[in-house]
Amino acid sequence: MIDTVEVPFTIADADLETFPLSRLAEYLADLADLFGSRDQVHFGAVRPGSLVVVAKVEQAARPVVFPRIRAAARGEDPSGSKAWARLNGKLSDDGTTAKLKLPGEVIILPGLPRAETPVGPFRQPTTLQGQLTRIEGAGDPVYVGIEDDAGLAGQVTMPAAVAKELGAYFQRYVRLTGEGRWKRKNGRWLLERLDATAFEVLDDTPLDDVLRRVRDMIPPGAGASAIREIGEFGEA
Repeated sequence: MIDTVEVPFTIADADLETFPLSRLAEYLADLADLFGSRDQVHFGAVRPGSLVVVAKVEQAARPVVFPRIRAAARGEDPSGSKAWARLNGKLSDDGTTAKLKLPGEVIILPGLPRAETPVGPFRQPTTLQGQLTRIEGAGDPVYVGIEDDAGLAGQVTMPAAVAKELGAYFQRYVRLTGEGRWKRKNGRWLLERLDATAFEVLDDTPLDDVLRRVRDMIPPGAGASAIREIGEFGEA
């Protein structure tokens, strides 16, 4: 008798009595590809209750099969990783997960993460601010380029008459307001388009100059008192 090691493959929440035979055959084909060493890996049994398929791996193949499975799970074995991906794809389609019980460890097959269903697009009042870098277009509206720190700026348009006034503030920091077209994708909100109708010029005075102005506004000898009062307010 050939000495073998049992490796149970369990599909969660699956009922052996109702699970389609054709679907089980697809899982077994991918499982065989995952194991490799086809002549040394054998079908053992299907256990009652939940769906547990037992494979038997010959001891001589153990040093090859088990490292191959672990490498496939880490994405480090090209051929085994393909079978691993197919198995997880089937599990995702079936809305479940699975596990392989190797000697001394359990390897989880989590299925594939489902792509998030995009939300939108929808329109709502939107404000965008950043440095004005571009105004272009010969028609009406024209296109406006904004470099914003949040990286949300999409395609920005503005009526030509308003853009003509905005042009006087090239490379200045401005705030644009209008109606934005938003969409949520891959967990992030994206501003696809902003139809701006108005703008506001922001104060882009360097921080050192702002602090200097504040310092000049504080009467001599009052600085320590102001700091002390702020501290007392925080302790209240």
